[in-house]
Amino acid sequence: MKDKTIEPAIGEEEEDEDDVYEVETILDSVCEDGDVLYLIKWKDYGDEYNTWEKSDNIIDQSLISDYERRLRQSRSKKKNQTAKQGHHKVLHDNWDNNSTSASRRVLSSESHSTQCSVLKGKNINNGPTTIKSKKKQRTKSPNVLAFEEILRPSVGSRITVVNDVDTEGVPEGYQFSQKYIYGPNVREPDTNFLVGCNCAPGTCHENHSCSCLAYNDGKSYYTSTGKLAVGYDKIIYECNVNCNCGSSCLNRVVQSGHTVEMQVFRTKHTGWGVRTIKSIPRNTFVSVYYGEIITKEEAETRAERYEKIGRSYLFELDFFKDIHHYTVDAYHYGNISRFFNHSCEPNMRVMPVVIDNADISIYHLAFFTLRAVKSGEELTFDYLGEREEINMSNQEENLTRCKCGSEKCRGWIII
Repeated sequence: MKDKTIEPAIGEEEEDEDDVYEVETILDSVCEDGDVLYLIKWKDYGDEYNTWEKSDNIIDQSLISDYERRLRQSRSKKKNQTAKQGHHKVLHDNWDNNSTSASRRVLSSESHSTQCSVLKGKNINNGPTTIKSKKKQRTKSPNVLAFEEILRPSVGSRITVVNDVDTEGVPEGYQFSQKYIYGPNVREPDTNFLVGCNCAPGTCHENHSCSCLAYNDGKSYYTSTGKLAVGYDKIIYECNVNCNCGSSCLNRVVQSGHTVEMQVFRTKHTGWGVRTIKSIPRNTFVSVYYGEIITKEEAETRAERYEKIGRSYLFELDFFKDIHHYTVDAYHYGNISRFFNHSCEPNMRVMPVVIDNADISIYHLAFFTLRAVKSGEELTFDYLGEREEINMSNQEENLTRCKCGSEKCRGWIII
């Protein structure tokens, strides 16, 4: 389709004339079947999502002109240098200095032909350009479109869905939820009983007498940029609805929702997974594990049923060892964290967080990055948590073969 560039492979959606992707730069060009293709680097996306585009698919031709200019500058600096790829050489001296077209001559090392052949030149990237290009509509299965439709968070960044493996869509019986659903025999805590801090708006992080920071000896749980404080590994008490500090308080990271751009994608061996669209720094908040709050007894009943189908989304709220009453079940209700896969060498950890939880035994399970995570990398956590050793011969443990593929893979996990 003319005058429209193809969307990066991170996600597909119906054409929207007001929605654009931003091109960072042209990295390279090739001649293929008489057409010139340009390698596009999309702004804020990893190199694995670069795409080859025809010149007439690029709306603003100044992007091509800028690439030609940089190529001529490179040629003048390295006049005698050639870039080798396969059986072909790109001779920068053959570039027409007066040309503003998107073509170049190619000298084959075998035939000395000047015809346009398949080639790949050097990566010439002397700085980003910021030109916006519209997307081209691409086909999406109805199942994937329906899945993407329900994953529309009221708080946090947009979520996309990709399935290049099979025809699966929304999991049967699943409903998207960004809050806890209180199940049978579980009473929703009354926030009127919460005690809030009296700090002036936005000052909790520097007020050592803040009651919400008392668990950490008056120190902030977060840095000034909203990252988890280095070395902190205890429970987090964020400010609540009855606090005087206001919504701008730095002690409200988790409750403010996720800012990480994520994508649900179909894996070949582990069902649905989640990957990040952009790189994520270490100690960054990613998401909360939401679902249905059920009693310990109800969890045991459901566990037997889930064991038969080989799938479970039960997460015990057992941080307080002496008051373990509840479990989070994300089988029927949950947000994007429901689709986080296990890894024996994860890039995320789970932290207990108390926000508007009048009953502290119903706290939140927040995911933070353990290390810097690259763009396009799958987001994972260790299903075994802090447990170092499990007796594999114990018949009460439901073991299944692990497929995480990490170098530290144990070979099994518990579901």
